[in-house]
Amino acid sequence: MPGAPKGDSDPVTRSSDVPASTPGPKHPPLGGAVPPPLATTATGALTQPPSCERRCRVVVASTTELKLAAVGRIFSRCSVEGVRVSSGVHEQPFGQEEIILGATNRLKAAKASKPGADYYVSMENGLSRAFVPSGGLGQDASTLLEEKHFDVGWVVLERADGARASVPSAGVELPAADVAVAREAGFGKKTVSSVIGQRVGLLDPENPHAWLTAGRRDRGALLGEAIAVALGQLERVSRGQPFPERSLPETMPRNTVKS
Repeated sequence: MPGAPKGDSDPVTRSSDVPASTPGPKHPPLGGAVPPPLATTATGALTQPPSCERRCRVVVASTTELKLAAVGRIFSRCSVEGVRVSSGVHEQPFGQEEIILGATNRLKAAKASKPGADYYVSMENGLSRAFVPSGGLGQDASTLLEEKHFDVGWVVLERADGARASVPSAGVELPAADVAVAREAGFGKKTVSSVIGQRVGLLDPENPHAWLTAGRRDRGALLGEAIAVALGQLERVSRGQPFPERSLPETMPRNTVKS
């Protein structure tokens, strides 16, 4: 059974140069008029957003500064505000299903607490397990699989018209010894990130990603990239380019070779 639901710190509100109370035009319906291409930076942030973005209101299902900053970098011309909500899952979610459930629970709670926003953004980090080829020296990597654990953040982004995109962040491998410590303590009250942070002596024990990637990516950057991808997918659908209804076969032919 899940432990105590995850929550956030005290409520925080962040605003850009445009007041959140200023009404803006509604987002075009799905399949409606095609908006012009958007100019973005290398990180996916909007540099010249359409008019509906300039005065939009974005609600984040969290009050942590890291998450608010990640959303603010993408919705740079919008009013961004956070709301304290519960994920309803373990302190350390395990498996993609529980991570996504936590993000979805946060989104629902944020919508109920602060209705009427143009966008809702929810994020949940968790532990994902995979068996990957070990590839050790002198070993046959095609037959030897090793259990590894990755920290993955799922982003759920929903627009006022109900259109939703769910996107995972890039995964960061976690040391097996730290995973074992958190598991022994219980995922209901201990995260692997906090174990790493305490062992290494990090200022933010819940953000070991920069240390794990030698400074190339921190948790905020990884979440920001996923937010940008989610927003881009919603924009593509708005331009009348939805995913095809025909799905791929459940199993690929055995003679299929992927290069």
